[in-house]
Amino acid sequence: MNVSIAQRLATLRREHGLTQEQLAERLGVSRQAVSKWERTESSPDTDNLIALARLYGVTLDELVYGPAGGEGPEGPAAEEPVEAAAGAGDAVECSWDDGVRVTSADASVSVGWAGVDVHDRRTGDHVEVGPGGIHVNASDGEHTVRTEEDGSVWIDDERYDSWADAHRAEGHGSKPRAFVSRIPYAPLAIIAFLWLGLFEQRWDVGGCLLAVIPAWESLCSVANAVVRGKRGRKLRGAVAGLCFWLGLSGFLVVGLLEGAWHPAWGLILMGLAVSLLVDALWPRLADDTGEEAPAE
Repeated sequence: MNVSIAQRLATLRREHGLTQEQLAERLGVSRQAVSKWERTESSPDTDNLIALARLYGVTLDELVYGPAGGEGPEGPAAEEPVEAAAGAGDAVECSWDDGVRVTSADASVSVGWAGVDVHDRRTGDHVEVGPGGIHVNASDGEHTVRTEEDGSVWIDDERYDSWADAHRAEGHGSKPRAFVSRIPYAPLAIIAFLWLGLFEQRWDVGGCLLAVIPAWESLCSVANAVVRGKRGRKLRGAVAGLCFWLGLSGFLVVGLLEGAWHPAWGLILMGLAVSLLVDALWPRLADDTGEEAPAE
Protein backbone atom coordinates (compact mmCIF):
# COMPACT_ATOMS: atom_id res chain seq x y z
CA MET A 1 0.00 0.00 0.00
CA ASN A 2 1.39 3.40 -0.93
CA VAL A 3 1.96 6.31 1.41
CA SER A 4 -0.98 8.44 0.21
CA ILE A 5 -3.55 5.75 0.99
CA ALA A 6 -2.01 5.13 4.42
CA GLN A 7 -2.12 8.85 5.20
CA ARG A 8 -5.74 9.04 3.97
CA LEU A 9 -6.79 6.17 6.25
CA ALA A 10 -5.12 7.84 9.25
CA THR A 11 -6.69 11.21 8.42
CA LEU A 12 -10.19 9.79 8.03
CA ARG A 13 -9.89 7.89 11.29
CA ARG A 14 -8.86 11.03 13.19
CA GLU A 15 -11.57 13.12 11.50
CA HIS A 16 -14.16 10.67 12.83
CA GLY A 17 -12.70 10.83 16.34
CA LEU A 18 -11.58 7.22 16.48
CA THR A 19 -8.48 5.74 18.04
CA GLN A 20 -6.76 2.78 16.44
CA GLU A 21 -8.19 0.53 19.15
CA GLN A 22 -11.75 1.81 18.59
CA LEU A 23 -11.48 1.38 14.83
CA ALA A 24 -10.07 -2.12 15.26
CA GLU A 25 -13.04 -3.08 17.48
CA ARG A 26 -15.56 -1.84 14.91
CA LEU A 27 -13.88 -3.74 12.09
CA GLY A 28 -13.19 -6.86 14.13
CA VAL A 29 -9.43 -6.74 13.56
CA SER A 30 -6.45 -6.20 15.83
CA ARG A 31 -5.01 -2.80 16.71
CA GLN A 32 -1.71 -3.93 15.18
CA ALA A 33 -3.47 -4.49 11.84
CA VAL A 34 -4.82 -0.93 11.82
CA SER A 35 -1.40 0.39 12.80
CA LYS A 36 0.24 -1.52 9.92
CA TRP A 37 -2.27 -0.08 7.42
CA GLU A 38 -1.35 3.44 8.49
CA ARG A 39 2.37 2.64 8.38
CA THR A 40 2.16 1.22 4.82
CA GLU A 41 3.30 -2.18 6.09
CA SER A 42 0.17 -3.97 4.89
CA SER A 43 -3.08 -3.26 3.06
CA PRO A 44 -6.65 -3.88 4.22
CA ASP A 45 -8.42 -6.60 2.27
CA THR A 46 -11.52 -5.95 0.18
CA ASP A 47 -13.97 -6.61 3.01
CA ASN A 48 -12.15 -4.18 5.29
CA LEU A 49 -11.97 -1.55 2.54
CA ILE A 50 -15.74 -1.79 2.07
CA ALA A 51 -16.28 -1.59 5.85
CA LEU A 52 -14.00 1.45 6.07
CA ALA A 53 -15.82 3.21 3.21
CA ARG A 54 -19.20 2.62 4.88
CA LEU A 55 -17.91 3.74 8.26
CA TYR A 56 -16.46 6.98 6.88
CA GLY A 57 -19.35 7.61 4.47
CA VAL A 58 -17.20 7.69 1.33
CA THR A 59 -17.01 5.62 -1.82
CA LEU A 60 -14.29 3.06 -2.43
CA ASP A 61 -12.77 5.31 -5.07
CA GLU A 62 -12.66 8.23 -2.64
CA LEU A 63 -11.15 6.01 0.04
CA VAL A 64 -8.44 4.68 -2.25
CA TYR A 65 -7.82 7.54 -4.68
CA GLY A 66 -8.93 10.60 -2.73
CA PRO A 67 -11.84 13.05 -3.17
CA ALA A 68 -13.63 13.16 -6.53
CA GLY A 69 -12.15 15.53 -9.09
CA GLY A 70 -8.64 14.16 -9.00
CA GLU A 71 -7.19 12.03 -11.75
CA GLY A 72 -7.18 8.25 -11.65
CA PRO A 73 -4.40 6.21 -10.11
CA GLU A 74 -2.63 5.98 -13.45
CA GLY A 75 -2.61 9.72 -14.13
CA PRO A 76 0.28 12.01 -13.25
CA ALA A 77 -1.67 13.66 -10.46
CA ALA A 78 -1.79 10.33 -8.61
CA GLU A 79 1.85 9.46 -9.14
CA GLU A 80 3.43 12.74 -8.09
CA PRO A 81 1.95 12.94 -4.55
CA VAL A 82 3.21 9.45 -3.79
CA GLU A 83 6.74 10.29 -4.86
CA ALA A 84 6.62 13.60 -3.07
CA ALA A 85 5.37 11.95 0.10
CA ALA A 86 8.06 9.27 -0.09
CA GLY A 87 10.82 11.82 -0.38
CA ALA A 88 9.36 14.67 1.62
CA GLY A 89 11.47 14.04 4.71
CA ASP A 90 10.34 13.53 8.26
CA ALA A 91 6.79 14.13 9.44
CA VAL A 92 5.69 14.47 13.05
CA GLU A 93 2.14 13.88 14.28
CA CYS A 94 0.98 14.46 17.84
CA SER A 95 -2.42 13.69 19.28
CA TRP A 96 -3.91 12.76 22.63
CA ASP A 97 -5.29 9.46 21.34
CA ASP A 98 -2.40 8.27 19.19
CA GLY A 99 0.57 9.88 20.95
CA VAL A 100 3.65 10.96 19.01
CA ARG A 101 4.48 9.51 15.62
CA VAL A 102 7.56 10.35 13.56
CA THR A 103 7.75 9.02 10.01
CA SER A 104 10.17 9.25 7.13
CA ALA A 105 10.79 7.39 3.92
CA ASP A 106 13.08 4.96 5.72
CA ALA A 107 11.65 4.51 9.22
CA SER A 108 8.85 5.27 11.63
CA VAL A 109 8.62 5.61 15.39
CA SER A 110 5.39 5.71 17.40
CA VAL A 111 5.04 6.38 21.13
CA GLY A 112 1.54 6.32 22.59
CA TRP A 113 -0.90 4.63 24.93
CA ALA A 114 -0.43 1.36 23.08
CA GLY A 115 3.32 1.38 23.67
CA VAL A 116 6.36 1.98 21.51
CA ASP A 117 6.67 0.89 17.90
CA VAL A 118 9.86 1.21 15.84
CA HIS A 119 10.08 0.13 12.21
CA ASP A 120 13.11 0.43 9.93
CA ARG A 121 11.89 -0.05 6.36
CA ARG A 122 15.40 -0.32 4.92
CA THR A 123 16.36 -3.39 6.94
CA GLY A 124 12.89 -4.68 7.79
CA ASP A 125 13.65 -4.50 11.53
CA HIS A 126 10.52 -4.07 13.62
CA VAL A 127 10.18 -3.77 17.40
CA GLU A 128 6.94 -3.34 19.38
CA VAL A 129 6.83 -2.83 23.14
CA GLY A 130 3.39 -2.61 24.72
CA PRO A 131 0.83 -4.25 27.00
CA GLY A 132 1.05 -7.37 24.87
CA GLY A 133 4.76 -7.75 25.57
CA ILE A 134 7.85 -7.30 23.45
CA HIS A 135 7.64 -8.28 19.77
CA VAL A 136 10.83 -8.25 17.73
CA ASN A 137 11.71 -9.02 14.15
CA ALA A 138 15.26 -7.85 13.64
CA SER A 139 18.70 -8.89 12.43
CA ASP A 140 22.19 -7.57 13.18
CA GLY A 141 23.75 -9.17 10.13
CA GLU A 142 24.91 -12.22 12.07
CA HIS A 143 21.85 -13.25 14.05
CA THR A 144 18.12 -12.96 13.41
CA VAL A 145 15.65 -12.54 16.26
CA ARG A 146 11.88 -12.70 16.06
CA THR A 147 9.05 -13.32 18.49
CA GLU A 148 5.73 -15.10 18.09
CA GLU A 149 2.27 -14.34 19.46
CA ASP A 150 2.59 -17.17 22.00
CA GLY A 151 5.61 -15.46 23.61
CA SER A 152 8.21 -17.77 22.10
CA VAL A 153 11.48 -16.39 20.79
CA TRP A 154 13.41 -17.47 17.70
CA ILE A 155 17.14 -16.74 17.54
CA ASP A 156 18.34 -17.77 14.09
CA ASP A 157 16.70 -21.21 13.72
CA GLU A 158 16.53 -22.03 17.44
CA ARG A 159 13.23 -21.71 19.30
CA TYR A 160 12.94 -20.79 23.00
CA ASP A 161 9.81 -20.67 25.12
CA SER A 162 10.56 -17.22 26.52
CA TRP A 163 13.10 -14.39 26.59
CA ALA A 164 14.43 -15.75 29.88
CA ASP A 165 15.12 -19.15 28.33
CA ALA A 166 16.85 -17.53 25.36
CA HIS A 167 18.90 -15.34 27.68
CA ARG A 168 20.11 -18.31 29.70
CA ALA A 169 20.76 -20.50 26.66
CA GLU A 170 22.78 -17.86 24.84
CA GLY A 171 24.82 -17.18 27.99
CA HIS A 172 24.34 -13.41 27.92
CA GLY A 173 25.45 -11.79 31.16
CA SER A 174 27.02 -14.98 32.50
CA LYS A 175 30.52 -14.67 33.95
CA PRO A 176 33.21 -17.32 34.34
CA ARG A 177 33.69 -18.62 37.88
CA ALA A 178 36.67 -20.20 39.59
CA PHE A 179 36.42 -23.80 40.74
CA VAL A 180 36.66 -22.91 44.44
CA SER A 181 33.68 -20.57 44.13
CA ARG A 182 31.53 -23.49 43.00
CA ILE A 183 32.08 -25.33 46.27
CA PRO A 184 29.12 -24.66 48.63
CA TYR A 185 31.33 -24.16 51.66
CA ALA A 186 28.87 -22.12 53.76
CA PRO A 187 26.03 -24.71 53.82
CA LEU A 188 28.55 -27.52 54.30
CA ALA A 189 30.11 -25.63 57.23
CA ILE A 190 26.68 -25.16 58.86
CA ILE A 191 25.88 -28.86 58.48
CA ALA A 192 29.28 -29.82 59.91
CA PHE A 193 28.81 -27.38 62.80
CA LEU A 194 25.49 -28.96 63.76
CA TRP A 195 26.81 -32.50 63.33
CA LEU A 196 29.96 -31.94 65.40
CA GLY A 197 28.02 -30.10 68.08
CA LEU A 198 25.06 -32.45 68.43
CA PHE A 199 26.80 -35.80 68.02
CA GLU A 200 30.44 -35.14 68.98
CA GLN A 201 29.99 -32.26 71.41
CA ARG A 202 32.71 -30.36 69.54
CA TRP A 203 31.04 -27.04 69.22
CA ASP A 204 34.42 -25.35 69.22
CA VAL A 205 35.59 -27.15 66.09
CA GLY A 206 32.26 -26.52 64.39
CA GLY A 207 32.49 -22.86 65.35
CA CYS A 208 35.89 -22.68 63.66
CA LEU A 209 34.34 -23.93 60.44
CA LEU A 210 31.74 -21.17 60.65
CA ALA A 211 34.40 -18.59 61.44
CA VAL A 212 36.22 -19.39 58.21
CA ILE A 213 33.16 -18.63 56.02
CA PRO A 214 34.00 -14.90 55.47
CA ALA A 215 37.60 -15.76 54.59
CA TRP A 216 36.41 -18.46 52.19
CA GLU A 217 34.03 -16.07 50.45
CA SER A 218 36.86 -13.54 50.09
CA LEU A 219 39.11 -16.24 48.66
CA CYS A 220 36.40 -17.04 46.10
CA SER A 221 36.20 -13.34 45.16
CA VAL A 222 39.97 -13.27 44.54
CA ALA A 223 39.83 -16.47 42.49
CA ASN A 224 36.90 -15.19 40.38
CA ALA A 225 38.67 -11.89 39.75
CA VAL A 226 41.76 -13.77 38.53
CA VAL A 227 39.71 -16.06 36.28
CA ARG A 228 37.90 -13.08 34.78
CA GLY A 229 41.15 -11.27 34.08
CA LYS A 230 40.58 -8.43 36.55
CA ARG A 231 43.74 -6.49 37.35
CA GLY A 232 42.47 -3.19 38.67
CA ARG A 233 40.23 -2.13 41.52
CA LYS A 234 38.31 -5.41 41.57
CA LEU A 235 41.32 -7.60 42.25
CA ARG A 236 42.93 -5.12 44.63
CA GLY A 237 39.77 -4.85 46.70
CA ALA A 238 39.32 -8.63 46.75
CA VAL A 239 42.88 -9.26 47.97
CA ALA A 240 42.65 -6.51 50.58
CA GLY A 241 39.38 -7.95 51.86
CA LEU A 242 40.87 -11.44 51.99
CA CYS A 243 43.75 -10.22 54.19
CA PHE A 244 41.37 -8.65 56.69
CA TRP A 245 39.01 -11.65 56.87
CA LEU A 246 41.93 -14.05 57.26
CA GLY A 247 43.02 -12.06 60.32
CA LEU A 248 39.53 -12.07 61.80
CA SER A 249 38.97 -15.75 61.07
CA GLY A 250 42.38 -16.58 62.57
CA PHE A 251 41.42 -14.69 65.74
CA LEU A 252 38.19 -16.68 66.08
CA VAL A 253 39.84 -20.04 65.35
CA VAL A 254 42.65 -19.52 67.88
CA GLY A 255 40.18 -18.25 70.46
CA LEU A 256 37.77 -21.17 70.02
CA LEU A 257 40.40 -23.91 69.93
CA GLU A 258 42.98 -22.57 72.41
CA GLY A 259 40.98 -20.07 74.43
CA ALA A 260 43.77 -17.54 73.86
CA TRP A 261 41.53 -14.63 73.05
CA HIS A 262 43.86 -12.05 74.54
CA PRO A 263 46.96 -12.45 72.38
CA ALA A 264 44.91 -13.64 69.40
CA TRP A 265 43.31 -10.23 68.90
CA GLY A 266 46.62 -9.18 67.40
CA LEU A 267 45.68 -11.24 64.34
CA ILE A 268 42.84 -8.82 63.65
CA LEU A 269 45.24 -5.88 63.76
CA MET A 270 47.69 -7.74 61.57
CA GLY A 271 45.00 -8.54 59.00
CA LEU A 272 43.81 -4.93 58.99
CA ALA A 273 47.37 -3.63 58.57
CA VAL A 274 48.12 -5.99 55.68
CA SER A 275 44.80 -5.06 54.06
CA LEU A 276 45.67 -1.36 54.19
CA LEU A 277 49.16 -2.01 52.84
CA VAL A 278 47.77 -4.00 49.92
CA ASP A 279 45.33 -1.23 49.10
CA ALA A 280 48.06 1.41 49.31
CA LEU A 281 50.88 -0.41 47.50
CA TRP A 282 48.93 -2.31 44.83
CA PRO A 283 49.77 -1.00 41.32
CA ARG A 284 47.08 1.46 40.36
CA LEU A 285 45.16 0.73 37.16
CA ALA A 286 42.48 2.84 35.58
CA ASP A 287 39.93 0.08 35.61
CA ASP A 288 39.47 -3.64 35.22
CA THR A 289 40.49 -3.60 31.57
CA GLY A 290 44.14 -3.31 32.58
CA GLU A 291 44.79 0.17 31.13
CA GLU A 292 47.29 2.22 33.01
CA ALA A 293 45.87 5.05 35.03
CA PRO A 294 47.12 8.57 34.28
CA ALA A 295 49.71 9.93 36.65
CA GLU A 296 48.23 11.95 39.44
